[in-house]
Amino acid sequence: MNAMEETLKPGQPAERTAGIAEKQAARAREREKQARAFRQFGPPALLFGVFFAWCVYENEAGIAYTAAMLAGLTLHRRLLDERQILACQDRFGIFLQASLVLASIAIWTSDSEVLHLLDGLLIVFLGAVYLLHTSGREEQQDIFRQLSRILQVVFIPLNTFLDAFRDAFSARQLYRASRNLSEQERYEEAVRNGLVIAFPLLLIILFLLSSADLVFRNLTRHLFQNLTLELGYGEIFQIIFLFLAGWLTSYTLWKNLPATVKPAEGGGSLKNSVTAVTFLLPIDLVYLLFSVIQLVCVIGRHGLPAGVTYAEYVHQGFFQLCVVAVINLILVDLVSTRFERTRVLKTLLSVTCLTTYIMIASAAIRMQLYIEAFQLTFLRLFVLWFLLVLAVCLSLMILRIQRSDYPLMRRLTAAVTILYLAFALLHPDYWIARYDLAAAAPVDQEYLVQLSDDAVPVLAEDPDLLKRHRLYRGYGEQSSLRSFNLSVWIAQQYDIDE
Repeated sequence: MNAMEETLKPGQPAERTAGIAEKQAARAREREKQARAFRQFGPPALLFGVFFAWCVYENEAGIAYTAAMLAGLTLHRRLLDERQILACQDRFGIFLQASLVLASIAIWTSDSEVLHLLDGLLIVFLGAVYLLHTSGREEQQDIFRQLSRILQVVFIPLNTFLDAFRDAFSARQLYRASRNLSEQERYEEAVRNGLVIAFPLLLIILFLLSSADLVFRNLTRHLFQNLTLELGYGEIFQIIFLFLAGWLTSYTLWKNLPATVKPAEGGGSLKNSVTAVTFLLPIDLVYLLFSVIQLVCVIGRHGLPAGVTYAEYVHQGFFQLCVVAVINLILVDLVSTRFERTRVLKTLLSVTCLTTYIMIASAAIRMQLYIEAFQLTFLRLFVLWFLLVLAVCLSLMILRIQRSDYPLMRRLTAAVTILYLAFALLHPDYWIARYDLAAAAPVDQEYLVQLSDDAVPVLAEDPDLLKRHRLYRGYGEQSSLRSFNLSVWIAQQYDIDE
């Protein structure tokens, strides 16, 4: 017997009878809540799922990505307007929306696979920050706690992807309960249910059987061609997967974000600053000594050990300095948010920041000399950009040291987003090719021909180099407006006449 239809039998104890009635009432309330959620979030999520599948299907880096982003932001804002939430209209909300659109534009204006990956990571990060901001779950905490909340948002669809199906079932149950269906209507409804169940099962079975037998595969292909169906099983699966990804992701985020990401509880009293002073003091003394050596040997080019050239000296220790700089950023953030602020502690944190600036400058000089000796690559250029990001973040940390209410996470998000968008939209591969071809050092042509189409306007100056690039990378195709890529289109203007 279905638990939802459990009846109260005569002679049962009063306590058990009351318990059964209470459970039934709780189930009814939960079913109504699920149905209400589906009525609110189901239609826009279904619409976004269809549009997302259309935009992304067989589209590696086309202009349709921006269309999908605009559609998602528009639907989200409509839901916010219905609930009279104005967070999307403040300056930070507008900045996040504009940055998400620009990140999607960066995808179809470049042909670099690495940039596409970084663009996607930025979109995921900014999307989570934007959802936190518009849901009222954004709070002033240290960076680690805020990053953990962002990760919670990212994993919501994975943890709650069944909610859409369950809520749709509850909405359907309540809808049927509110109507008195005739026998004919019940029959038609049963047929529709059977077709809905049969469609995905039939696709799976056809895919498996056609993979198992060549004759069956040829037969089904012939039948589908007669039905003017041009899509194969793999393509249909891909479309269904993209639709489900867009639908379930948008639905679960819109529904579960407020309930999943709870407001943080009070962090408790700040710890005694003496503890921080005790471990910061020896660290800062070591940093000061190291910084003096960097100023004299790296920047001043004096006092090197006997028999060691300047080039040999600077071509080591770069990555170690980057790791120490990142550790210092984390250290400054944790100390400034979890310990009592005293003048001595602020002074020590400022010394940590100052010496970190020197480490960043030393690392940048080392990388610059390394590039002069071995030419520029994407990784080396990205490292220089990363050092710039560290320097900017460090400057914002100093403001946080002086002001406990400084919105550090917002400022860091804005700074990193602006710096990355500038890096991506300027097309690093173009400038790498430009620098390497103009450098005095021997050109690594094997590396240049592997660059993306972003570098074609520079490589075209050497027809032989461009021809080798085309043989390695192939010729980009613009099959439709959805898949239009600006970099590929520009590169096509330099096609070699055979």
